[in-house]
Amino acid sequence: MVFYEGLIRIIDPAGRHIPARDFIAEVDNTELGRLIDCATLQLGLATLTEQPAVRLSVNISAQSIGYPKWVRTLEDGLSKSPDLAKNLILEMTKKSIISTPEVARYS
Repeated sequence: MVFYEGLIRIIDPAGRHIPARDFIAEVDNTELGRLIDCATLQLGLATLTEQPAVRLSVNISAQSIGYPKWVRTLEDGLSKSPDLAKNLILEMTKKSIISTPEVARYS
């Protein structure tokens, strides 16, 4: 089955789109990284709500799995429409799994 990958981009003050590879290393272990993962999940859930036939993969850091705001975002989105879960793929970045294996192991 085909799926889409949701890739987050940051827009700088000049309006340029900055790909994750250019900023993720700087924010991955910070509060900002968690907030970016929350925004990414929220956008992914909104996309699935608007287009329920789409399968969507969203990249997240393993550190976000236990972050309360991220958990609430996921729970709120799925409580409104539990069927979204079957089309949502949560993909943890390899680097975050290596740096936090205990989180990934129990998720």
